[in-house]
Amino acid sequence: MIEKCKRAFVYCLISLLVSSIAGVTLMTTAYILPIEKIRENTIKSFKYVQVSPEYLNYSIVNPKPDYFTDFIMLNIASLRISSSPFVAALSVPRFNSYYFVDSNLGVHHYVNLNLFASLHSDIIPTEDSIINYPQFWHGYLTVLKPILLIFDINKIRIANYILQTILLLTALWLFYKRFGITYTLAFLFAVMVINPIATGFCMEYSDIFYILLISLIFMLKNRNGILWKIFFWAGVATAFFAYFTYPLVPFGFLLVTSLLMYNNNFFEIIKNSIGRASAWICGFAGMWFSKWVIASIFTEENVINIGFEKVIYRSKGDGKSEVPGISDWSSFNAIKSNFAFINNSHLWIALAIFAVAILLFNLLDKKKFVPSIKSFCILAAAFLPIVWFVIVSEHSIVHPYLGYRNLSISAFAFLVALASCFVFKKAA
Repeated sequence: MIEKCKRAFVYCLISLLVSSIAGVTLMTTAYILPIEKIRENTIKSFKYVQVSPEYLNYSIVNPKPDYFTDFIMLNIASLRISSSPFVAALSVPRFNSYYFVDSNLGVHHYVNLNLFASLHSDIIPTEDSIINYPQFWHGYLTVLKPILLIFDINKIRIANYILQTILLLTALWLFYKRFGITYTLAFLFAVMVINPIATGFCMEYSDIFYILLISLIFMLKNRNGILWKIFFWAGVATAFFAYFTYPLVPFGFLLVTSLLMYNNNFFEIIKNSIGRASAWICGFAGMWFSKWVIASIFTEENVINIGFEKVIYRSKGDGKSEVPGISDWSSFNAIKSNFAFINNSHLWIALAIFAVAILLFNLLDKKKFVPSIKSFCILAAAFLPIVWFVIVSEHSIVHPYLGYRNLSISAFAFLVALASCFVFKKAA
């Protein structure tokens, strides 16, 4: 057992080192790409960024797009830089026109004008109009910048919908082949809570959805039982590609699915769940921290200090500067804010329909209702989002339109636990 843990530790350490080097290389390469064509397609994109099509309203949850972060992503991707591509890859600068924007316009209009001013400036922005965003990897730039060489955001959204649909159908088919119709319904409902209509439309939402689908496909095709590496790489990918939106979702879905695939003994379930959680945390936290270290070494900023300050602030900080109208910054309000964001009759009716469908399919198969330890362990995973909201309470209160997607884990765990309570009757 100890020898096994040592080998796993060495594997994670070497993998993080290789991933960090690969991450810096990919980011630097993205900053070497010709910027004028990227800016040209970003200018074309500007008119599409803040347009909500009617079909976004057809959802069981609030489909609010995050234009704020999409504007920032385009701002970063299209910026002319004066520093070397290597330094830019670590510091991740964006245009920030304090002198250009009336403070009374509000924060969302402010980011619009930042991008507008950057795109319509023929000069490289000076230091006083640039701010850096170094605490994240911003790995999405390794995809977004090359795509912006060819497409504007409208075409990116079309490609997004097509690719996400292919991956989602693949995951649903693999679920059906491996587990049957009832578990596939549980997965489908949980995906509806994430809201793939919005993830295809909004760039910020799509990163983690891709990581979820791809990692699940790998897990469902896996036959050798060595699952912790999938958890590890899902954590690495989440830290590299995504913002701090709903990062718990890939882990939660993978955990519930892994419990469904293996482990009927309680102690085996606990042991393996701890191992898989440790692997995900190692990948996620290790990859994230590696960015702070590398950026602190090769830039003039103490990114380690910036990173820790941001983590503490997002955990137990006071977000009055972001949302002045909120007075309660407690963990309880973090939980309540996210539940309130999706607490509507459409969701509860849909949940009831899916639960009844799972019950009916099991009864038609003449299965017997026999709750097991495994079922209760799967149900326990439904509380993961609650733990997350408590840990990152400030972020959860300020950004419930992002964080509520973590509750898709609760929906998935509840319906999977319900389905797992049914077993075939033994022949007399």
